[in-house]
Amino acid sequence: MKKIFMLSVVFLFIATSSFASGTLTIGTFTDEGKTLHGADAATADADSPSIGKLSSGVALSMTTNANGYALATQHKNGSKAYASSYDSTSIYSKDATTVGTKILEITKTDSSEFAAWNRM
Repeated sequence: MKKIFMLSVVFLFIATSSFASGTLTIGTFTDEGKTLHGADAATADADSPSIGKLSSGVALSMTTNANGYALATQHKNGSKAYASSYDSTSIYSKDATTVGTKILEITKTDSSEFAAWNRM
């Protein structure tokens, strides 16, 4: 439930105009919680407005462009990754072959990214 809530919060922030286009990966499994800041890429720094913060051991992968977004989160002790995109009301999940194996590699901005994932 916590993962679904976090995905929902991130989706709300992605829908704002403060997000720039591009691919973003935040956090590795060894990091403490990372903070996502929203600002123009040329002026973004630690003093920029905070959009959200990841829990320790949680990684986020996200791809955005002018037409949409896709993102996924995964915890280092979890056996699944969870994801969604702008053009789908579904949340997708994918099993990690081994707990702790990072499977976040988002490259597309629509639900075709998750064709091989399980639809919830």
